[in-house]
Amino acid sequence: GDFYSSGDKIAVIYVQGTLVSSSVPGGLGYATSEDIVESIREATADEDVKAIVLRINSPGGSSTAGEEVYTEVKMASESGVPVIVSMGDLAASAAYHISAPADLIVANPSTMTGSIGTIWMFQNLSGYYEQEGVDFYIAKSGEFKDMGGSWRGLTEDEKEYANRVVAEVYGTFVEDVAEGRDMSVGEGKDLA
Repeated sequence: GDFYSSGDKIAVIYVQGTLVSSSVPGGLGYATSEDIVESIREATADEDVKAIVLRINSPGGSSTAGEEVYTEVKMASESGVPVIVSMGDLAASAAYHISAPADLIVANPSTMTGSIGTIWMFQNLSGYYEQEGVDFYIAKSGEFKDMGGSWRGLTEDEKEYANRVVAEVYGTFVEDVAEGRDMSVGEGKDLA
């Protein structure tokens, strides 16, 4: 009817695959924050766009990519363009992070979502390398420069540093979820 003019549009932006912050081509199992942010900016700048739908099917990914998209979703919503998240099979971790500031989140009863948390994994293959006779010489410019190299385990100082970084990133994630879903940080932690 006459409710919308013929030029009115809804922008549908697909977030499919693992979220990364890099220049890999999207559509190869990765969703890049650069492409998503650019699409949100274009939609927000288009006066004919009356709403943005983020169609998400992602296991999450890089916390940096999640933070970048979170900020853009928040700015779009605050500019007066409603942002609706439509969750598909999966919208977990960083994919949930980018959903938090949306005006509305719609999920199927079978959508796997949530997973509010952070992880940083280190692999220690030193036993294998020793067994196979593989030796390393490491020249480095700083104490933590080779942190996470598979040729050795982490020192106690590196473990402390890694735990501190994970706690800080997790804290930001929980605060963003709390703000985006209009709850206290305590409620956000309980939800996480």
